Amino acid sequence: MRKTREILRLKFETELSQRAIARAVGVSNATVWDVLRRLEAAGLAWPLPEAVTDAEIEARLYRDRFKAVADPREPDWAQVHKEPRSHKHLTLRLLWGEYRHSHPDGYGYSYFCQHYRAWQGRIDVVWGCPAPTDTFLTLPGPL
Repeated sequence: MRKTREILRLKFETELSQRAIARAVGVSNATVWDVLRRLEAAGLAWPLPEAVTDAEIEARLYRDRFKAVADPREPDWAQVHKEPRSHKHLTLRLLWGEYRHSHPDGYGYSYFCQHYRAWQGRIDVVWGCPAPTDTFLTLPGPL
């Protein structure tokens, strides 16, 4: 559990320096600075109402901490994966060209291919042949 309420209490009730607060609470100076910056950005002021729980404080201060920010240049990899299967002579380079035409500031070809291969590694690829049932091992020399 974060020590947010204690950091705020020490800052506004004891007037300690940020370094002294960090030492007293057992966190880094940057953490104290971050909590104070987030308090200001959230529009909260000390003293906090007694009814506010630690969970509510943290929800207000850290609400955007784990939000994934979607890259608008990110192509639809499922569509990129499906396209070459529907058109015989469509290559990844041609798909990248279409992508680059619609996103002029988009990924370069090598970055596009690298991200596509990474995405492709996360999906299940079903091969057209069954897995081998017998394994043979050849050892050199006489047995």
